[in-house]
Amino acid sequence: MRFMLLVFVSVLVAGCAAQVPREVRSGEIYTRHAAEEEARGVMFAFVRSWRRAGDDAVLIEFNRNRYYLFELEPRCSREIPFAQSIALQTSTPRRIDRFDRIRVGSETCRITSIREVNMEAVQADLEALRQTLEPGRSTIETDVIHADDYSGGT
Repeated sequence: MRFMLLVFVSVLVAGCAAQVPREVRSGEIYTRHAAEEEARGVMFAFVRSWRRAGDDAVLIEFNRNRYYLFELEPRCSREIPFAQSIALQTSTPRRIDRFDRIRVGSETCRITSIREVNMEAVQADLEALRQTLEPGRSTIETDVIHADDYSGGT
């Protein structure tokens, strides 16, 4: 009897696992569509928005719909999920490079790399993932990329 119960529970768990849509970590999807590292830094007029992009990175949208993935030193990973805002600390006005820093919460984080992100490709991936969802679900489980949220807050 116990063996039958164990088999039943195992089959039930396996069946439920097959119904869950594939999870995507936000950092993975942005990294997949990021270009090579920007060696000369990025010129910008203003920051339109930003969002968390995994544990050690943020995605920043600058003027003219230009998106960049900023990978930060690992010690900032504890602050990024809870940050309400970020601050760019640059040595040159209107230009940021990997020698500059980003303030996240109470931590000042060194930038380890800056890579431009192809947001059209990110959008296409998100649309493909939306089409693979279970009927009745409208969002993608991530940490957290929602079906309608890809550019973040201010």
